[in-house]
Amino acid sequence: MNAPYAPGAVTGRLSPFDVEPDDAPDRFSLRDLMAEAFASTLDALVVVDADWAIVQGNAAFEDLLGLEGGGLPGQRLPDLLRLVPELRWPQPWRGEALLQDEQGERSLEVAITRIETPGDAAPQHVVALRDISERRRAEQALQRLALFDSLTGLANRAAINQHLAERVGRAVAAPFSLLFIDLDGFKGVNDAFGHRAGDLLLQQAAERLRAVLQGAFVARWGGDEFVIGLPDHAGDATSGDSALRDCAQRIIATLGQPFLVDGHRLSVTPSIGAVNFPADGHDAALLLRRADAAMYAAKAQGGNGLVIYASRLDDGAQRLTRLQGLLRNDAERNAFHFVVQPQVSAAGRTTGAELLMRWNTPEFGAVSPAEFIPIAEQTGMIPLMGRHALHAAARIANEVRALGSDARVSVNLSPRQLLRPDLERSVLQACQHNRVDPAQIELEMTEAALITDLVPMERLLVRLRRHGFRLALDDFGTGYSSLSHLRRLPFHKVKFDRSLVLDVERSAKTRVMLEGLVRLCSNLGLGTVAEGVETEAQFAALRAMGVDEYQGFLFARPQPQTQWIAQLRLELAG
Repeated sequence: MNAPYAPGAVTGRLSPFDVEPDDAPDRFSLRDLMAEAFASTLDALVVVDADWAIVQGNAAFEDLLGLEGGGLPGQRLPDLLRLVPELRWPQPWRGEALLQDEQGERSLEVAITRIETPGDAAPQHVVALRDISERRRAEQALQRLALFDSLTGLANRAAINQHLAERVGRAVAAPFSLLFIDLDGFKGVNDAFGHRAGDLLLQQAAERLRAVLQGAFVARWGGDEFVIGLPDHAGDATSGDSALRDCAQRIIATLGQPFLVDGHRLSVTPSIGAVNFPADGHDAALLLRRADAAMYAAKAQGGNGLVIYASRLDDGAQRLTRLQGLLRNDAERNAFHFVVQPQVSAAGRTTGAELLMRWNTPEFGAVSPAEFIPIAEQTGMIPLMGRHALHAAARIANEVRALGSDARVSVNLSPRQLLRPDLERSVLQACQHNRVDPAQIELEMTEAALITDLVPMERLLVRLRRHGFRLALDDFGTGYSSLSHLRRLPFHKVKFDRSLVLDVERSAKTRVMLEGLVRLCSNLGLGTVAEGVETEAQFAALRAMGVDEYQGFLFARPQPQTQWIAQLRLELAG
C-alpha cells in the first residue's frame, strides 16, 4: 500500500508547509524558500547575467536540454539552446523560439524577467522555458485540416482564396494566370463504379497535376474541380497566353491518359477555363468567377479543351446559371415535348423514327439540345431526362404496334445513362409500363459513351440485346471511331454521322472511306444508316454504296408524333 503524502518527502528537504510561523525565521529563511521554489518548479528556469552567461539552472532546465547537472554555470545560454530568433537583451521579453538539438526542432515558450540585485551589482534575468512542441504540432495539424484537402492532399478552397488574396494584394503584384478545371465524365464514374472509384481517380488526377505542374499552385476547389495558379510571368500578355496554353496542353495530355482504378481503365477529360491577372480582374472572387465561366464555356464546346475568359462570357455565365435552374425544375416535372424524325429504306419505305427531345422556356424560348443536353449532363439531370425519353419512345412504339407496323422507335442513351447500374431496369420498366416488346425500341449510343472500360459495357449491351432491344452505334466518324467497337460490341447497326454525309459529294477520300465502311459493316452483319441526308445527289451516292437506311431533311424534318403516325397509317393502307 502506498504511503500517504508527507511534506518534504519528495526532495528530502523541508517543504514550506512544514514551517510554523513562530520559528520560521530560524528554521527556513525566505531565501531558502525561493531557492526551493526555483529548484523544484516543473518549468525550466535559468538565471543569466548581462552576457547571457548562466548563473544557475534548475533540474527542469537540465532535463529540457538533456544535460547532466553540474556544468552549467558560466556557459552562455544561446550556445546551449541555439535559440531562433535571437533574443534581444536586456529588455524583458515574452514569446516563442525554436530549440535545435539532437532531438530535432522543438518549439519553446519563453519569458524573460528582470531581477534587481542588491547594491551596484548588474541586474540578472530569469529565463523561463516551456516545451510547447506538442501544442504546436496539434495547431499545425488543425491548420493543415483547414487549408488542405483530406482526400488529395492538395490545397483546399480556403487555401485558394488565401493564396489569391496574397498575390493580388501585393504592393507591386506581378501578372499571373489562373486555371479552373472540371473533369468531364467524372459523375458517370461515380454512378457506375461507386464513390470509392471516384475518390481513387481524384487522387490519381491530383498526383498527375502535381507532377506535370511543378512550380505552380495546385489545389482542389471541390468535387471534381481543380484550380491552378501559374507562376508570375514577365513580359506582355502574349507571352502569358503562350505559357497558359502550353500548361493547358500538358494538363489535357496527362489527364487524357486512362486511369487504372480497381482493375478498370477509366477515362475522363478536362474542361479548362482560364483568366489573366490583372487584365481579367483585380480581386480573387472575380478571378475565380470568371475562370469558372470560361470553364463552362469549354464544357459547352464539348470539353477536353481550353477557353480563355472574354467579357462576352459574363452574359453567357448568367444565362447558364438561369438555364441550370430552369432545367432542373422542368426535368422534375417532365416539361419537355418530343418530336420524331422518320428513317426510310433505300426504297423509301418507313423503317422507324428517331425520338428527339425539345425544350421551350418562357424566358429564353426554344433552347437547342446542343445547349441544354451538356447542361443536363453537368448538373446530373440527364438520367431523369433519359427516363422521360424512354417512356415517350415506348408510348409511341405502342401506337406503332397498334397499327400493325414493325417500325422501330429509336431513343438516345447518354454516356452517363450507360454508366448507371439501373439502366437495364429502366429500359425494361419503360417497355413493361407501356406494353411494348423490347424489339420495337432501338437504343442509340455514341462512341463517346464507350471510352470507359469496355468489359462491363460489353456485358450490358449483350444483356440488352438478349432482352430483344435493337442497338445502334450513333455518330460514327466524329472522332472517337474505333473499329474494335464494331468487332467487340453487339450492335445491330451503325449510323454514319452527318459530317461524313455532307462530305460525300465533295471529297473523294470521304467517298472511298464510306464505301469501305459500308462493305465492312455488311461483312460484319451490321446494318447502316446515313444521317443528315439533304440532297438527291447525296442519296444517290449513298444508295450506290449500299447504305441500308436514311434519315434527313430530304425525306422528312422532325415532326410531331401524331403526324408521323398518320403518315405511317397511310403508308400501311397503300
